[in-house]
Amino acid sequence: MTKASKRVVVHPQAPDPARRLVNVVASAMRRQPTQARRHILAGNVGVNLNITRKPDRILKPGDIVDIFPEEEKVKVPKVKSVPFPKKLLVIYEDSQLLVVDKPAGLLSVPTTKGDRKTMLSLVELYLQEEDPNAEVYSLQRLDRDVSGVMLFAKDETTYLKLREQFEANKPSRKYVAIIAGQLKTETGTFRTYLATGKNLKRYSVKNEKEGELAIT
Repeated sequence: MTKASKRVVVHPQAPDPARRLVNVVASAMRRQPTQARRHILAGNVGVNLNITRKPDRILKPGDIVDIFPEEEKVKVPKVKSVPFPKKLLVIYEDSQLLVVDKPAGLLSVPTTKGDRKTMLSLVELYLQEEDPNAEVYSLQRLDRDVSGVMLFAKDETTYLKLREQFEANKPSRKYVAIIAGQLKTETGTFRTYLATGKNLKRYSVKNEKEGELAIT
């Protein structure tokens, strides 16, 4: 399977024991807590688009839990990484938001392999230089090979409001690409299904059951 096998949203009225990650995963997978714990420690569970290996983490109402399969059926080609940037290129910043420019070749968020050289970790370092307790919430991610604008929230309230907008596809996005050859028409629509490998590399698949519909 090339995408999350199950997605769970933490219920606002769920008590603390029911919001413990290991219990959420065990209930969703219909497995024993010990099996769910191993699944989490193996890096097969994400919370709000970030892989986590903390089974005892207490989730917050509205948190999104993605449960990934144990084995990846499709082999994803390896991509070259770039040197970890020493400086963050900030496009806009205020008390609630941070907009940055992600270079190509850099992961947006940590992978299941525990790679910490990501855009998210760079943003964390930037914010914690002024406030060691600063929080950062990732609202989106760009493929490793893609450069572009990324938006981060500095508090949970802003994150939840913006996440609702992203889920409703309200933000408009524009991509620029360099191609080889000539296109038959100047305008058109690309319709495909995007799957995600365990290293967060995105790629197209023909089977709609193996990916998410993407229309460009």
